Amino acid sequence: MSLEGPGNIGSEPLTDDQLMAELVSGHPEALQVLHRRHAPLVFHSVCRRLDASAAEEITQDVFLRVWQKAASFDPARGSLRAWILQIAHRRVQNELRERGRRPRLDAGSEASLVDLAAHDSGPEEQAWAEYRRAAIQRALGALPEAQRMAVVLRRYEQMPYEEIATVLGLSVSAVKSLLFRARTTLRDSLSSYLAD
Repeated sequence: MSLEGPGNIGSEPLTDDQLMAELVSGHPEALQVLHRRHAPLVFHSVCRRLDASAAEEITQDVFLRVWQKAASFDPARGSLRAWILQIAHRRVQNELRERGRRPRLDAGSEASLVDLAAHDSGPEEQAWAEYRRAAIQRALGALPEAQRMAVVLRRYEQMPYEEIATVLGLSVSAVKSLLFRARTTLRDSLSSYLAD
């Protein structure tokens, strides 16, 4: 196989799903095309949380993971962009943990779910904060995948609705609806943690 131009085999542009099939079939050239298409988005997304040097390293790690785990990609579960951004998000979380920092929700209204890093008091407050962090992670994990991805892209990656719609392959109104349902579910799930 020889790729001609960005994302083409012969004269026909390949979709992301076709490129992933080529990658699984043992054509590493497909990874180069996927990297050209999606690396700028990954880099930009990571730069919102980390410095440019770390973003470059993580972007490379993400595409190494795409290559290693290509066979596990299932287009029926979501778009390739969403899958790649999930990999990037997990890698950023790992990096922040390694640096001794914890990911926080942004200062928007949803951040009132729990002030994750406000207390430096005693061990009781730290234990309670850890417990609440775990509860938030469980609540996020319990959301349907589309809602969880919308929350992650909006709150952690700080993407505008239009970009989220593009990544998830939905309309802007569908994204807003997903986020509304997710917020309602999270508020209900976490209400006991907010009452302290």
